[in-house]
Amino acid sequence: MSYEWSGGNVDSGILTENIEVISNSLTMPIYLTGELVIEESPVEPGSYDILWLELENPNDFYVSTYATLKLAPPLISKNGQMVFLEPNGKEKVGWIVKYPSDLTEGYIYTYFNNATAYFLGIEECTSIVKEDTNFITLNEAEALVNQGEITKRGSPDIKVKINKPTTVKLGDSYNVSISIENIGSGPLESIIICIKEDCRDNYIGISEDIQEDFELVASNLGTNKVIVVFENVNMDPYTLEINVIKKSIFEKIIDFFKNLFKLK
Repeated sequence: MSYEWSGGNVDSGILTENIEVISNSLTMPIYLTGELVIEESPVEPGSYDILWLELENPNDFYVSTYATLKLAPPLISKNGQMVFLEPNGKEKVGWIVKYPSDLTEGYIYTYFNNATAYFLGIEECTSIVKEDTNFITLNEAEALVNQGEITKRGSPDIKVKINKPTTVKLGDSYNVSISIENIGSGPLESIIICIKEDCRDNYIGISEDIQEDFELVASNLGTNKVIVVFENVNMDPYTLEINVIKKSIFEKIIDFFKNLFKLK
């Protein structure tokens, strides 16, 4: 073994330690499944088209990957794309390609395409170019990719549950508990929950839930209305009704002594 640099050569001599190679692996584990599909086939010479890589994470943990086309017609959009998959989640990546327009007339051309991603094997498909078939313009291809990206992100769908007392005593404090669960296919980036001037902002991921507890004081006898307002989402306010009743003389005496000892 020898090393070389500008000052000359140095021999390292004979290694005196025994080295045993236990295993040698240059491949990443396969965590994802996928399929490479073509938007339209056959298409005419000079047409644009889209190669879609549909990814699925069948695991109960998150996977971050980097998807690339390895073999394809000339690429119009950027190649490498980062993709983040939720547990048991699905994502779709699209690439715009363009077939040559100067192909010899009267022939049918077959293109072999393949793509891959970290933690995924190589996915393959073929596409056909043939005269007098389908033609996709660049604007149409870009619109389809944009639609695919919106679908890829998914959309949230939330369930709201509110717990409150039906009756409280005048002057007592009570809690209004608001639970929200996201049962949709995409995260809810922001939902602001307000009762009076107390507003709280929350992010709710897929299959996640949050709970906010608001402490209020029964200040008026009779039916008290509490308005719960939700911002950044398309939801109507909730109107809660709390029945506030008088305290007995005995309860007032207890409250008096409680407050007296608090002051001391």
